[in-house]
Amino acid sequence: MVGYFFYFTALALPFVILYLCHLKTIAPFMHKSQEVWFDQNYDFLYKGFKTRHSGLYHYYFVYIMRRFVFVNICMGLYQPEYATLQIFVNIWLSVGFMLYLAHYKPFFDERLN
Repeated sequence: MVGYFFYFTALALPFVILYLCHLKTIAPFMHKSQEVWFDQNYDFLYKGFKTRHSGLYHYYFVYIMRRFVFVNICMGLYQPEYATLQIFVNIWLSVGFMLYLAHYKPFFDERLN
């Protein structure tokens, strides 16, 4: 029973983060008091990150989706004969993540990009 709770929580988490990051991208259109309240409550999600892109390009969402895809591949193809496919999927997901980092440069600090 607890396993189902964590499974559905893990399924919903990327979309909750996507929604919150999307709200941050439209923050300039909020009233100043709403923006201050939003920053006080959700600053930990985007502190140190550039928020000029839509929420889909935010670091945490891309990272969680990368892990989500890999875990689903591993769960669906868990037999030993699929081990090579799991390795290649992990490599390609990592290459895609590095391309994301190189193209979007999501951090304010250039040393981290």
